Amino acid sequence: MSKTARPEPPDCQKGNTMTVHNNNHDTHRISIGNAEHFQATRGWFMGPFIDQTAGVRHAPVEVKWSTHPEGDARHEVSAGGDASTVTILISGHFEVLFPGEDVERVELNQQGDFAAFGPGVAHTWRALAPSVMLTVRWRQNDHAPFGG
Repeated sequence: MSKTARPEPPDCQKGNTMTVHNNNHDTHRISIGNAEHFQATRGWFMGPFIDQTAGVRHAPVEVKWSTHPEGDARHEVSAGGDASTVTILISGHFEVLFPGEDVERVELNQQGDFAAFGPGVAHTWRALAPSVMLTVRWRQNDHAPFGG
């Protein structure tokens, strides 16, 4: 029995698109890359909201990978726009602030902690320790309220 050499897998560090065929002989496009390499788009690497040449656009959500040194902060308040957001702590210690009559503060300090909020929610953030975050944004269906 002879063994066929497997081709080398594509290099995720370079980013690439490859074609795969499933058992039904259907062809699918697979995008690969390394999320840390998308600094030109502030870490956003997937979704319909980013420039077509900057990342992967064939997803109905926008995805961001971000690394923050301790003390890194967004001082200007984001108005929240028209998308819902979930931001997930991969590592570190992070806080999300929601200004209003009183400032509500959410501390993310265990891997997997998250804050999720709907469109138009003003917010800002600060890294309390070196942190890695994964953020996903999506536009709501007119018929489904946030959380529903």
